[in-house]
Amino acid sequence: MSTKLELSREGTFEKSEQITEKDIDFVVPDPLLEQQWSCVPVLCTLSESESLDGRPKRCQFIVPRQSYLFHYTYTQTITSALCNFARGSGCRWFSYRSMVFPKSEVFFPLPIQYPVHVLCDMIASERAFSGIPAFRAPLQLRLHFTDPKKEEFEAMCRSVPAVQQNLLPSWEIFQQRYQAVLRLDNARSGYKWHRHILKQSLVARFGTTHALQMIERDLPKHGGELIQSVVFNQCSSFCKAKCCIEQCGEMKTTKDEHHLIMIHHGLNHTQLVVCKNSTQKLGLFLKEHISAFAQLGRDQVHTNLPCNVVFVQGLNPLLSTPLDALFDLFTSCDLAVHIILKSEVSIAQYLRNEH
Repeated sequence: MSTKLELSREGTFEKSEQITEKDIDFVVPDPLLEQQWSCVPVLCTLSESESLDGRPKRCQFIVPRQSYLFHYTYTQTITSALCNFARGSGCRWFSYRSMVFPKSEVFFPLPIQYPVHVLCDMIASERAFSGIPAFRAPLQLRLHFTDPKKEEFEAMCRSVPAVQQNLLPSWEIFQQRYQAVLRLDNARSGYKWHRHILKQSLVARFGTTHALQMIERDLPKHGGELIQSVVFNQCSSFCKAKCCIEQCGEMKTTKDEHHLIMIHHGLNHTQLVVCKNSTQKLGLFLKEHISAFAQLGRDQVHTNLPCNVVFVQGLNPLLSTPLDALFDLFTSCDLAVHIILKSEVSIAQYLRNEH
């Protein structure tokens, strides 16, 4: 490009010269990345308490791993299949049985603001902790057509052993997650939510959302693909759009570039940013930011063995894996890397075994 795009006082771009596809260096997707765009079968069960005849009702459908469970297509599929048997008017939220409490009927609201592969890894990490095969298809969820009630939540909590009560969220946190799900449901197709998440990732990485404005203005085809590829499970289209937004961001950034990392630890979620050119390894990163990994020794931090308490895109990465490699190969459709950890109990067991 020969002419720079300058910002006006309102923070929008002056149209001095458009960006074209010739300005973008498109990269062929890695085969490993293409495998991450597979689909997951989902089995939803309407609970007896919400069924008109008191019997559980079920429906099955397929959802892409790099998509969102709340997408309008899937909620419509569920509603049309079960609305005649449920007490409510439409799909409100999902929950899953927590394997951290295998002897209790504990169901937690599914944080469907994250891509499907994150939900799969969260459930797989709990199953592995409980000695159950990490993932069994289909993904089994409970469907809810009515709002959650505080008394039901408190009754659920009382069924959990006292020593594990600290792993449960409070009613307030439960409500916050439920309200988040409702906001997503109101977005219907999920386009607005996905664009919102992309803007958060771009701010974390470049300090601004100008890259998204650039491709939506100058490369509308790829700007649209950044959103639509998630709905229609199109890996190649997403990778092209990702190249556009990353290189546009590099053109306009005035600070060091960063990557967004989401760490899911039990029922808690932590958002961190890491310098793009960092040579830090995964083991050292976890040791510095996650208290449960603080006791990792120097040899363990750089081990070349898979760490079975860490999940990234369905895999157990080596603790010696450079963070840059995770960003290159395992960036999700929301332009973040999601790292899912087992509970602190299983992490402590892993560390003892390694010693």
